[in-house]
Amino acid sequence: MLRKLVESMRERLDADATFEPGNKDLTNVVGYGHLGDGNLHLNVTTREFDPDVFSQIEPYIFERVSSMKGSISAEHGVGRAKAEYLHMSKSENTVQLMRAMKQLLDPNGVMNPYKMFPAD
Repeated sequence: MLRKLVESMRERLDADATFEPGNKDLTNVVGYGHLGDGNLHLNVTTREFDPDVFSQIEPYIFERVSSMKGSISAEHGVGRAKAEYLHMSKSENTVQLMRAMKQLLDPNGVMNPYKMFPAD
């Protein structure tokens, strides 16, 4: 299933599967991860930063992860850039419970200070 996600990302970005020089600005789409728990790290490379390619990646991945009942975050939490997507893999009740546990265990916000929850 993870392999298909990589392949569909390639197709989504309209990349040539051979990634020959001169075909497109996209140079590679690969996946690697933790086989034991099914985590996937997706690596998309371009010849130079391309905001169009960048803007297509996260929404698509988050939609696919949500449709597969997966999670956008692992043991290290959600940072500022991903907080708005937490609802795609966690229910509001779960997020409220996570918030309550964080407050109980870390009332001063010193543990993992840059990991957060979406704004209410």
